[in-house]
Amino acid sequence: TDVPVVATHHGVFDDPTIRIFRAVARSAKVIAISQCQAASADDIPIAAVVHHGIDVADLRLGEGDGGYLAFLGRMVPEKGPHRAIQIARQLGMPLLLAAKMREAPEMAFFEAEVRHLLGGDIEYIGEVGHRDKVELLCGARALLNPIAWREPFGMVMLEALACGTPVVARAEG
Repeated sequence: TDVPVVATHHGVFDDPTIRIFRAVARSAKVIAISQCQAASADDIPIAAVVHHGIDVADLRLGEGDGGYLAFLGRMVPEKGPHRAIQIARQLGMPLLLAAKMREAPEMAFFEAEVRHLLGGDIEYIGEVGHRDKVELLCGARALLNPIAWREPFGMVMLEALACGTPVVARAEG
């Protein structure tokens, strides 16, 4: 076809995805979501880097007056919900964890590493929709994002900052 085609990968370029996108690049332009992601693309020709965007009209500025810290992400070790709990406990601050937990590895990690850390003022509130996510971020004193991997983009950080919520993150973020 002479119709231009682009393909975007929203994760890290690891061995399996490098093989896939190497093949994709023969018939489509590959777009990266960050310079960090593009640098991990090995020999895949990256046509451009196009960062994610958000419509700030879908968000609002919060006051951070909920008296808690927030975690928002997937329930996986590399996102660091267990580290967020440790940080909140060290600070003596309540923590609300909102996390996707639908896949078997996410549930197994929760059962092995997170569930026993809950209680007191540390609460897992489940996966949240857009409206509840905005409420969570607007009320939080800060978003804890203690990831332990080279985040390709970090949408939750962008959303938190758009709500006026400070982000506490590691260098990998």
